[in-house]
Amino acid sequence: MKNIRNIFRMIKMSEYKQKNMVAHHESGHAVIGYLLNHSILEININYNLKKGIPAYTLKDYGDENPIIDIFVNKRYSLLKEYSERNIKNTAKKYCMALLAGPISETFFKFGTNYSKGIMSQNTPDFNNTISTATFLYPYNINDYIGLCSNQVADILRMVTVWETVKLLAENVMNSKDYRLNKEDIYKLFDIGKLKQLKKEYEINARVNI
Repeated sequence: MKNIRNIFRMIKMSEYKQKNMVAHHESGHAVIGYLLNHSILEININYNLKKGIPAYTLKDYGDENPIIDIFVNKRYSLLKEYSERNIKNTAKKYCMALLAGPISETFFKFGTNYSKGIMSQNTPDFNNTISTATFLYPYNINDYIGLCSNQVADILRMVTVWETVKLLAENVMNSKDYRLNKEDIYKLFDIGKLKQLKKEYEINARVNI
């Protein structure tokens, strides 16, 4: 009987660790997205993989919505309406926001000093980045993804940024329904002093092509 209880305890601990990793993944999306001037509307880790209900971070990309929608749906012929500079800047920020999830997940597992195999590559986030990079830079895909991922990793390694990721993850884990709404999220951004950091380092402007 004692062995059975221990097995259930281990399963519960494993489930908690998995959910905490997902919480860091989604919080990474939220923090990097915010620093790139995306509006963060919700973080939800109340997922059920068996029922096909994913964890997610809901964002509004503002003026960048039309271009990002084209990349999401792979309707690249519609990009002709936009300038090359606008397309490339929007695409880069979109890719960085995507990569922030798996990189945050890696940092949660191995620490922010970890640099070898910085993220899992068989994920929807990575695959969507590959699709975008393949369209824009068919002969320099790896270089482009390396550039984006290194910039994301450097930002996440900033103490203020990573502490805010952890703060968001902790709060979504402790919330009643495993979700944070916009008001909750921005209160935590204020506690983490992200607004001040964003202004001081001009992160959004720095990542432009």
